[in-house]
Order: sequence, then structure tokens, then C-alpha cells
Amino acid sequence: MNPLRPVWRVLLTAGKTVAALPDVVKAVLVLPKLSEQLAHVCRNTDALPGMVAQLERVEGDTRVLPDMKDEFVLVRTTVVRMQGDTEVVAATLDQLATVAEPLSGAAKRLGRLSDRLPARG
Repeated sequence: MNPLRPVWRVLLTAGKTVAALPDVVKAVLVLPKLSEQLAHVCRNTDALPGMVAQLERVEGDTRVLPDMKDEFVLVRTTVVRMQGDTEVVAATLDQLATVAEPLSGAAKRLGRLSDRLPARG
């Protein structure tokens, strides 16, 4: 057995250790950023119980929706009918404006004439 063999093994191990030092330094330098990110995750997960409670309230509030389906259908039907009625009223108002506009001059003249008449009473 070669007496230098143990020394050679120590030197090889030391060389591998020294070669790994840049990776170790990089890993250590990442730790503060990793710690910051973990703290951020921790802060955000603290809000989860409140979110779960809100979701449970929403679930409770929406359980009645299937029972209200008939009412929703009635409201939708009524709104569609009202939309048609509104269109008819708009068209009627346009017709009324077309008829009333030429009469406005005559109404003004009649008003001025009535202002000149002596008041009775």
C-alpha cells in the first residue's frame, strides 16, 4: 500500500469540497429571498380561513336559487314584455310629437289672443 494514498484521498476530498464552494455560496445567498417569499406565502395563507367562511356564506345564500327558478322565469318574461311595450310607447310618442309640433304655433297664437281678452269675474 502506498503511504501517500491517504493523503491523496484527503486532497481529492478537499478539492471536491473547494469546487463545491461556489454552489454552496449561491445556495446561501438565495436564503434571504427564499425566506421573504415564504413570509409572503404565510401572510397570504393567513387570509384563507376568512375566504373559506365567505365562500360558505355564499353557498348558503345561493341554496335558495333553484327554488326561485319559477320567479326568475316570470321576471324575465315580464321584462321581455315590458321591452316590447316600451318600444310601442316610443313609437307612439314619436307620432304624437309629429302631430303636436305643427299645432304648437297655433296654440301659442291662441294663448296670446286669450291674454288680450278682458278677464271676467
